[in-house]
Amino acid sequence: MENDLIDRTSDSNHQGLHVGLKIVSFCIPLVGAILYFVKKNDEPQAAKDACTFAIIGLVVGIVLNVGAGLLGIGGSM
Repeated sequence: MENDLIDRTSDSNHQGLHVGLKIVSFCIPLVGAILYFVKKNDEPQAAKDACTFAIIGLVVGIVLNVGAGLLGIGGSM
């Protein structure tokens, strides 16, 4: 009985982040950073996923903004 509880607890610690939260972390990196700090002690795999998607979203956002700036899209005239 006790081993079952330990197994379920360790399984929940190694579960990743839900798909919806991954998308939110990608689109709004600040949310991903907040999720990382909230989940880092209890759910390390979910925290790692949140951080990973936040970093990827941040990099993609920077690349898109630099590309738009180089093309002159959205610039003031």
